[in-house]
This record gives sequence, structure tokens and C-alpha cells, in this order.
Amino acid sequence: MTAEQADGWTLVAAAVTLARLEDEFEHVGWSEDGGDGDHLIVMRGPDDDDYCLVTAAGTTYGGVTDYSAQPGRTVLTLSMAAAEDLDLQPTVVLEYDPEGVDSAAFCTALEHVLKF
Repeated sequence: MTAEQADGWTLVAAAVTLARLEDEFEHVGWSEDGGDGDHLIVMRGPDDDDYCLVTAAGTTYGGVTDYSAQPGRTVLTLSMAAAEDLDLQPTVVLEYDPEGVDSAAFCTALEHVLKF
């Protein structure tokens, strides 16, 4: 990932997705350009005990130790192992334009996938 900062990794997302995919995986995703750029997806299958985090660098299961979400900004704190697996800093800041994003649905979906 190329958007590193001294205090963590920041992704300014052009697209935010909340969905139940055809294979019934629920996911919350942030994408730099809505396509193949930097991205982070948090998803869980209906029968999965744990969620996974997916970036261009790879996939890891679990690893979010804390999070906060407010309109336009989500901060995830990752375990060192998860951060290393994904080639990220332990603090991940996801910024996006809150216009067009249902903040309540977004927070509910993230909480559901993470099961915090």
C-alpha cells in the first residue's frame, strides 16, 4: 500500500460499499477509486466464525482489536499480526465523503461483520 503516514495507513475512499453478496458473504468495503486501486474489505460468510480483511497485499482472518466509526471516517486498530499480513500500519484510517452513505446502516453493517 502506498498511502502510509507516520501515524498509520490512510485510505481516502472514492467508493464505500455495504452489501450482501450473491454467495451470502456480508461485506463492508472501501476503495480508492472504485476499482483496482487501494482497497480494504471486511467480510464474513453466514456460517463463518470469524471475519476476514482483504487488501491488495493479501487476506487475514480476524485481527481488528478496536474500531470507531463516524460519518466520513472509520478507524480500525489491527493486531500486529494482522497488520503484518496485510502490509499495513496497525492504525488504519478510512476517510470518505459521507454524502450518499447511510451512516446508520454503515455502522450497523460494520458492527455486524466484526461482531463487536
